[in-house]
Amino acid sequence: MAEQLNPDQINEVNKTEIIAPFLWLLELEVPSSPATRFRLVAPCTRQITFGTDFEGIPVTYYPFDFEVGTVQRDAEGNSLNLTVRVSNITREIQSAIELYEGLVGQPARAMLVSSALLSTGIPLFSIEGDIITNSATAQDVEIEIGERSAYRDKFPALSVQPHFCSFPYGGNLCGYDTTRSGALLTCSKLLEGENGCREHGDDEVAASLERQHPARFGGFPGVPRAPGAGL
Repeated sequence: MAEQLNPDQINEVNKTEIIAPFLWLLELEVPSSPATRFRLVAPCTRQITFGTDFEGIPVTYYPFDFEVGTVQRDAEGNSLNLTVRVSNITREIQSAIELYEGLVGQPARAMLVSSALLSTGIPLFSIEGDIITNSATAQDVEIEIGERSAYRDKFPALSVQPHFCSFPYGGNLCGYDTTRSGALLTCSKLLEGENGCREHGDDEVAASLERQHPARFGGFPGVPRAPGAGL
């Protein structure tokens, strides 16, 4: 990973007159159910494919007007921060910001790639972290991305509870398809009872799907309850 890109370097990589221009790729995650992602490329007038997702499927980035500012370290000299200014003409990103608490804390990634080396799937520079702050005007949205810090991570990542599911509803760990027609819109996060995990499994069977629940329940019914604590 590069230590820092200065303004002259930023201007150079944003040139489109060279034979194989450099491109910025930007990925922002929106915590919808299931999660969706903005995958953008600039400066570019066509969609490109770069790298693959966790299932090995090629990832497509779509042309969008945005600029990347100077990459710099935070005040403590530890993690890298980067500011991106994204066009707000179509209001797509601002709508997501308004719906999901400013997208603060959501995963984000920016990569610098060479248009001549897209097939390698290897960026020349990348920064992966969380959205720290943002501000919007009628013309653009300014987003600050900071590298993920271990000090900001929740520990432990998952809590061990006997009767309550800790998995995000509809996420990869949960496995319930909330996007299909007729799917249950909410979950009580409990193993039994109305709108619980077992009831979601019954719904899968009723829809002629393979029953995945409650086998994928994110709680630990076998964990003994400590005296005076727990559920």
